[in-house]
Amino acid sequence: MYKKIFLFIVIALMSLQIVHAGTATTSFPATVTLVDKQISVDLYIYNPTSTVQTYTLKSYTAPYPSYFSETTVRLQPNTSKLVPLTITPLENQLESTYSSNLEVLSGDYYKKINFNILQKTNRTCPVDLQYFISYVKESENYKLELIFKNNSNRDQDIDILDLRDINLEVPIGKISTTKASESSLVRLFKTDVNQTRLDYRCNGIYNYVAIDLPKKEEKPHEPASVFTGLFSLTGIQLGNILDSTLFQIILVFILIILVLSFSTKYIKYVYRK
Repeated sequence: MYKKIFLFIVIALMSLQIVHAGTATTSFPATVTLVDKQISVDLYIYNPTSTVQTYTLKSYTAPYPSYFSETTVRLQPNTSKLVPLTITPLENQLESTYSSNLEVLSGDYYKKINFNILQKTNRTCPVDLQYFISYVKESENYKLELIFKNNSNRDQDIDILDLRDINLEVPIGKISTTKASESSLVRLFKTDVNQTRLDYRCNGIYNYVAIDLPKKEEKPHEPASVFTGLFSLTGIQLGNILDSTLFQIILVFILIILVLSFSTKYIKYVYRK
């Protein structure tokens, strides 16, 4: 009789211990955001049982490398602990979301914790895009020079998508730059706008450059007289006539005649007196 009671008590205690071993309270963020730096996120673990529990931690975050600060955690009854999980972002990424999970194990106890990794865009354009804009008075055109400086160790294409409100006779399109090099191109155009915007895509990233156009320089107008207007109508350039040798000879001849005529009149006047 007593043996049966003792055996019942032992079985009850063992069952109670198994039940206690099969419980744990955990907490972890539903979303972890990565940009371009390694981060640490705490996993909260609480032992609600009346016995010491040892928990084994595992992380499944591929393709992102991750690790716990400790993979085995021993907790006294009714105690808790924060265990940091370190996750490393990938390089040269566009924004994306990955499903990941953690596992907490203790004996027969198993708990799966699902969460998302939100990778923010950390791509950059390895090409430094510079520009120079000027107004060419002689042709009444704007001159746009684009300079592409590729400072990286890989070749990179840049797609020039649009030059707002500007009609180019020759579109720019895709520019291929080789690693550690500098290249440039020039485009001429006419426009009456004061500002434009250069839209481009580089390494999957859309960007733009705002360009302020310089003021147009008007051509100087030479003062015109009735005579210059008359000669212009007949297709004769007055300036060319004044500079010609023939005109100078005629002018000297006219001056000689005037001097002789004046001298003759003066001599006659003196003779009469």
